[in-house]
Amino acid sequence: MTRDLTERVSRRHVLRTAAGLGFGTIAGCVGMGTESSGSTDTNGDDTTVTDEKGNATTVSDENGGSVEWEFTEPAGNVWSSPTVVDGTVYVGSMGTSVESAALYAVDAATGERSWTFTEPSESISSSPAVANGTVYVGSGPTLYAVDAETGDQEWAFTEPPRTIDASPTVRDGTVYVGTWGSTLYAVDATTGDQEWTFTGPNGAVNSSATVAAGTVYVGSSGSRFEDHEDAALYAVDAATGDQEWVFTEPSDSVDSSPTVAAGTVYVGSDDGTVYAVDTETGDQEWAFTEPSAGVYSSPTVASGTVYVGSYDGTLYALEAATGEREWAFTGGYRELSSVPSSPTVVDGLVIVGTAAKTDAEYTYLGVLYGVNAATGEREWAFAKPAAAVSSSPTVVDGIVYVGGPGPTPASGGAPIAGVVYALDAGVDGSSDGSRVRLGTLGHHGVAAET
Repeated sequence: MTRDLTERVSRRHVLRTAAGLGFGTIAGCVGMGTESSGSTDTNGDDTTVTDEKGNATTVSDENGGSVEWEFTEPAGNVWSSPTVVDGTVYVGSMGTSVESAALYAVDAATGERSWTFTEPSESISSSPAVANGTVYVGSGPTLYAVDAETGDQEWAFTEPPRTIDASPTVRDGTVYVGTWGSTLYAVDATTGDQEWTFTGPNGAVNSSATVAAGTVYVGSSGSRFEDHEDAALYAVDAATGDQEWVFTEPSDSVDSSPTVAAGTVYVGSDDGTVYAVDTETGDQEWAFTEPSAGVYSSPTVASGTVYVGSYDGTLYALEAATGEREWAFTGGYRELSSVPSSPTVVDGLVIVGTAAKTDAEYTYLGVLYGVNAATGEREWAFAKPAAAVSSSPTVVDGIVYVGGPGPTPASGGAPIAGVVYALDAGVDGSSDGSRVRLGTLGHHGVAAET
């Protein structure tokens, strides 16, 4: 199923526009930097917010979504998804034309900054990986290793000739990360020395690698000169970098990061399909083709169900064994434009970021939803006018951590600051599912046009 070029450009325009818009609250309060008016009904269950264009939105906040704290120090958008380890939130920022990007460590309980790593000179859109007291993150053509306690640099891997937007994955002492230069790198986690490179992919490797049972699974965008029809999902030996198999059924970019559960790889493609592939053979088990736009969100699998979002504005729940749709969630109160965020699952709740349509072209109302995992019904929502939620949420001990852009200048343009939010999840547990078990919870890719 190949979509025309106009639809593909539109999706990528949405993604880039979303990166430059603000994100904040409806649930219980009005976000900073937006001209909005809010009212709450007599029961305190619903909040109505009207943006500057008169778009009224009502959501329920009775079951969760209230703000615990906001961290507003980052310069530029916080597109990076937070990683929470041992009571600390690690997250990167995109930076602005005036201030550089940075990696932040923030106290998970209070929202106070522990340290800032300012060495990166280019945007950080990847999600940090933390292992054995070290934080790993990509910025520009460099992979950094930073002491998790102090924020001091341990090493910098500068071999890649092009930008690292994929999130690194750490497994058994090795860091795996893809680049815009059509290459997957394996780097020693302690020394930063290169172990091997895999140069088989066509186009950028902005899909974040998943490692399971000694195999690395990663997608590629394909070449723009081939209309991205040479995109693929690869299986690579984790120790040697040798290709085990390649799955070439996708007819458009595989920017979604794969996940693995019970011998099956699940991944989305910009061709509007969710694929299930046998981990041993690379053979297709099933394909879910209902989405009418690209599947950029990375799937997660929990209790036999695959949860994944699409740029058709829908969060899907699929039976993992068959690919049959269990339910589809479209927001309810306003038509969704896209689901760019990757869902997380916690105590029967699916939490995911979305972009809802407004009357203005390429202007979105960003909403973070808590959705009942069994029924697909909305439990709560957290939103702000003129925004899009691209950061993927993480839940630890009943608190949702998610990033986004802060207010934009009155004259328009990129956000002048980013925000990390801590929200009440409405449940007591922590994120579960295949991406948690594989250590890839916050991972997301970045749309590639190489």
